[in-house]
Amino acid sequence: MKKNNEIDSEISLNLLLAIIIKNKILFFVFIIFFGLIAFYYSSTLTKIYIASIKIDKPYTSTMRNFSEIFDKEISFESSRSSSLEFFEKFKSQLVDPTNFASFLNSLKSVNKFRESIEKNGSSLEGYLSNNFKEKKILQRDKEDFAINIEFKYPENINGHDILNNYVINFTKKFVEDYLSISKKIIQNRLKQVNFDKKKYLEYNKEKLSNSIYFLNKDLTLFKSKINRELKINIFNHKQALNTAKSIDLKDDILTNSNNGNSNINSILNEPDSLFYKGEKVINSKIENLQDQLNNLEINSEYNSLISQIENKKMKLDALEKTEEYVNLSLLEDQLENLLVRMEDEIFFWNPITTKALKPNKAISPNKLNYLLLGMFFGLLFTFLVIFIGKNKNFFTR
Repeated sequence: MKKNNEIDSEISLNLLLAIIIKNKILFFVFIIFFGLIAFYYSSTLTKIYIASIKIDKPYTSTMRNFSEIFDKEISFESSRSSSLEFFEKFKSQLVDPTNFASFLNSLKSVNKFRESIEKNGSSLEGYLSNNFKEKKILQRDKEDFAINIEFKYPENINGHDILNNYVINFTKKFVEDYLSISKKIIQNRLKQVNFDKKKYLEYNKEKLSNSIYFLNKDLTLFKSKINRELKINIFNHKQALNTAKSIDLKDDILTNSNNGNSNINSILNEPDSLFYKGEKVINSKIENLQDQLNNLEINSEYNSLISQIENKKMKLDALEKTEEYVNLSLLEDQLENLLVRMEDEIFFWNPITTKALKPNKAISPNKLNYLLLGMFFGLLFTFLVIFIGKNKNFFTR
């Protein structure tokens, strides 16, 4: 069975070869004819080119100079990580077909290109989603983050120039927007710091002022209380002194009893009376009380209140020297300096490492493929013609 199949295959191949040799002129004519038609048709098709541009992240040194600006929290830790974060945001927006479409819509030179796309029932964004893409590059090391961006375009537009101009214009706008956003954030933080400083002073001034007020009030009440108590005490001692004088009691009652003075026997029933201390003691007491009245500042409680008041006043005068206020002032200076730097310094960054060049040849249509396809169709057509010619009686039966 297997041998029979091999014989049949050999016969078929021999027969096919015989047909080709017998009708070689016919085969030659149709193959060349259809090949030329296909080749000519490919020449009428719109040529498609591809432009490729290579971009890379900013240098670490560039980002280091602007680290505090691009790190909006003012706590920059690594210029390398900041550079990568910035580049990732830039790249994701750069390769967005919507952004590229917006740029193309601003160009008059692509009007016909856009109209031809719309006639085919598509949109510019739809076309770009398939023909404008990021192409990963085989990285040589971990520090290499460069990428290629490819744009397929028809021959009626200068795609390589458009791609170069798009990257340059987008970079300029992106950096301006990024700096503008950063500037607004810094300005808002500066306003917040100014507000915090103002509130810090207002709150602590009010707090300390109230504390001083109530301490002064306590001091006044204390002085009034001590004055009143001392005056009452002095008055009572003066009354006792008059009584002691009226009974001629010079010394205290015990001393007089030991001296045998009988005039004082009548007061032995009143041991709690103040005048029993005698004129000498009461006079001494009155002098001491008067000294206390004239020298209240010597009183320990009085001095404690005075010390508290003076301490609060010192704190009130030194509010702008406190650690919290100084830190706020330092942050305020830092933010103000950042704003000045953003006005005075220029953040220059060209992400293009290899510009898009004008391609030497189109990627499509491939004329050789069309030629080969036409020749193959010509071969099939020739076989069909021969088959029909040999079996024409079958079709006219």
